[in-house]
Amino acid sequence: MWHTLNFAQHKAQTHRPRKLAYAVAVASLLIAFLLVRWMEYYFTPTPATLFLCAILFTALWGGLSPSLLTVAASILIFNFFYILPQHSFAVELKEVPRLLIFSLTAIFVSVLGAAQHATIGSLRNAYTKLAGAIKALEYDNAERKRIHEQLRYSEALLNEGQKISRTGSWRWNIASGELVWSDEHYRIFGYEPSGSPTTLVMFSERVHPDDFDNVRQIANAAIQRRDRFECEYRIVLPSGAVRYLHGVGRPISPEPLDANAYIGITADITERRQTEERLRESQRLLRQLADRSDTEREEERKHLARELHDDLAQYLSALRMRIFLLNLQFGAQLPSLQSEIQGMLPLVDSTITMTRSAITALRPAALDMGIVSALEWLKGRFFAKTGLHCTLDIGVGNDALHDRAATTVFRVVQESLRNIGKHAAADDVRIRFERRGDHYVLLVSDNGIGFDPAIQKEKTFGLLGIRERVLMLDGTVAIRTAPGCGTEIEVGIPVMSTIGDR
Repeated sequence: MWHTLNFAQHKAQTHRPRKLAYAVAVASLLIAFLLVRWMEYYFTPTPATLFLCAILFTALWGGLSPSLLTVAASILIFNFFYILPQHSFAVELKEVPRLLIFSLTAIFVSVLGAAQHATIGSLRNAYTKLAGAIKALEYDNAERKRIHEQLRYSEALLNEGQKISRTGSWRWNIASGELVWSDEHYRIFGYEPSGSPTTLVMFSERVHPDDFDNVRQIANAAIQRRDRFECEYRIVLPSGAVRYLHGVGRPISPEPLDANAYIGITADITERRQTEERLRESQRLLRQLADRSDTEREEERKHLARELHDDLAQYLSALRMRIFLLNLQFGAQLPSLQSEIQGMLPLVDSTITMTRSAITALRPAALDMGIVSALEWLKGRFFAKTGLHCTLDIGVGNDALHDRAATTVFRVVQESLRNIGKHAAADDVRIRFERRGDHYVLLVSDNGIGFDPAIQKEKTFGLLGIRERVLMLDGTVAIRTAPGCGTEIEVGIPVMSTIGDR
């Protein structure tokens, strides 16, 4: 850029306009002629010298072409005024050598001056180019320094970021075997950063023996496909500490046939794995606590239902019988007493009905008879409340599940039917419970309005309760639904989780 600019400026300054050069030639010739005429009056005339000076000046200033014009004009003037016969272009024989010497001298001076002019011009061009090159070098050096500073700053940020995030970077040339690690990559693998060459042996001797073959297979398969790879593995440090790493690599070149070099990163995820493990342990303990709490709640329900049935319900029945007998014995004799008794009987009957409802809500008696009876009871109760048709298909016996598993299946179906009755707007409900291999499978489906799982409300405690109950038995829950397409809930419970005290 600097060279182009300076060359243009030099060209504008040194390449004189042709008209100006010829004007200078004419002016210098005229001045020389006037000086010669003036000297004729006061001094000894030296016409040849002054004309040669005019030719030299013109050649030095304007180059060869204007100087040749001056040469031709000088020869003519010299011939006309100073060669015999004067004031004539004819030449006496004795004057021929003189005219010839002047002409050759004029031509020589012209060529010499033009050569000097060209040399000066070349030197100026060379100087201009040199100055431009120097400025360009200065600019390039300044730019290089700026880029170098930016690079150092970026490297410092990268190194600090890698140190904080515990992430190292690497580059591997497959063809030459050259392996380059960042400083943090050295530290992750338990090495001190150094200028010595990095080898695959340094990597392989740190990888956990149980993970080495898997890492090698993943990397080799990716290299054969000319594709990226990603894997998690363990390393063993010299201290015996085990670290968990996550590695990612990809070809440097996007061209599949030119993937001889890979770059990638290695992240130390030990803390994340430990956090995940602690979280899983917390979830396990929380589920155990929830399972225990749910079991205790069901036991308390069973106990309360039994107490209400065996004590309160029996007492209320006995109380009603005594009131009825009292009415038979004394009602006819005491009309006022009979009126009070008739008012008490409906209250006692209502209390008995409410007690029985409470017993059923706490734990239906059908649940103690087995899962088949419990589901049949739910079907009848659902129809009584909603009037909706429900198809029940059961492929297991009453004693297929122990009490805890049977209670879980019962509560899942109960919650599903409650959701269908409240939200589904369905007219056909199907329940199927069967054994498939080593799992019991429960399907509850309807032909209602369905919903979009992506915009499902966060506080769907019913579905959340279903999931948590099933997870306590190491089971799975799948919900298939879409707006206008109904809903199907599929629950899978391992058979081993249903084996227990009957």
